[in-house]
Amino acid sequence: MTLYYDIATGELEKATDGYKQWIQTYPRDVTIHANLANEFMVAGKYQEAIDAERKGMQAEPTVVDYLNLTASYVALNRFDEAQSAIDEATAHKLDDPVLHSNIYTLAFLRGDSAALQRELALSTGKTGWEDLLLYMSSNTSAARGAFAEARTISRRAAGSAERADLKEPAALWLADASLREALVGNRDQARQFAGESMKTAKTRDAEILIALALARSGDFARSQSMADELNRGFPVNTIIQSVWLPTIHAQSELNHGNAGRAIESLQPTGPYELGEAIGALNFVCMVPTYIRGEAYLAAKQPSAAEAEFQKLLDHRGLVSNCVTGALAHVGLAHAYAQGGDVAKARTAYQDFLALWKSGDADVPILKEAKAEYAKLQ
Repeated sequence: MTLYYDIATGELEKATDGYKQWIQTYPRDVTIHANLANEFMVAGKYQEAIDAERKGMQAEPTVVDYLNLTASYVALNRFDEAQSAIDEATAHKLDDPVLHSNIYTLAFLRGDSAALQRELALSTGKTGWEDLLLYMSSNTSAARGAFAEARTISRRAAGSAERADLKEPAALWLADASLREALVGNRDQARQFAGESMKTAKTRDAEILIALALARSGDFARSQSMADELNRGFPVNTIIQSVWLPTIHAQSELNHGNAGRAIESLQPTGPYELGEAIGALNFVCMVPTYIRGEAYLAAKQPSAAEAEFQKLLDHRGLVSNCVTGALAHVGLAHAYAQGGDVAKARTAYQDFLALWKSGDADVPILKEAKAEYAKLQ
């Protein structure tokens, strides 16, 4: 029954309680500790995930143990411990593409460009690995504003997955590109990537991201249709019902000028905003938090907005190379300006413009930030 709650219905609390009881009955079943750790990670309870993994690893550690352990340490900004977990896995001769995505993430967080290129090169031509690292690389390009480059790499990632007959990852990489484009104001590109993703494969995780991207891009009818389908298909799934559907609804409300309703819609997301909200990868990005910050700005509540955007900067390991990390600086600039603190607003704009110093000049949010910053001089 526990696996049913975990895999079939997605009822997070019931699955977590079930795994805890399972461990009490069969404490030597080491795989269940990893399953419990996964539930904690989805809920954003990373220290509890670490504790569960360490107990399960006392017998014979597996690569899954190290994947969960590394990701949890990264999520807590404990990068040295994450590196130690990777070193442990290597010492045990354990390897996995996702482990290399964690190595890539650490390299990004440390600003190690050589390591980023090395991991990308290692993945070349390897099924189930190349597309994942290309996807990671596309996020890195987008995180510094190089969207034309990011688009090319995203399509390379999807092509690599399709050649390996991995249709669902291919659709996911394109859907993620769609949401990235929507977040920076590239509505036409967002719709184009959404269409490419839906032609590639129909998957739950891709549809979630596309529905949000379309809501942000103003295609409310298609977004609502997809949200309704998700609601019908996953009526008790905790993350869909408590994170993604409220976020999609909030984005639509925000686009219609209903800031108060957007804030209200996002209330259920709070307990899970630090969790891994897309099952196919360690996808956090804290998108609901970012949209909540925008909603507070629209509601003329700058202090509340500032707190939301600051959360993204405080959780570097969770946000990693998601574009929301860079956009949080713009959000802070808006919050400071709205609150009358011009000096802090200037600094926040400067931080963003430094990150995007080589960004594509035609990206709407970059053009807007430059114009807004100029007015503060």
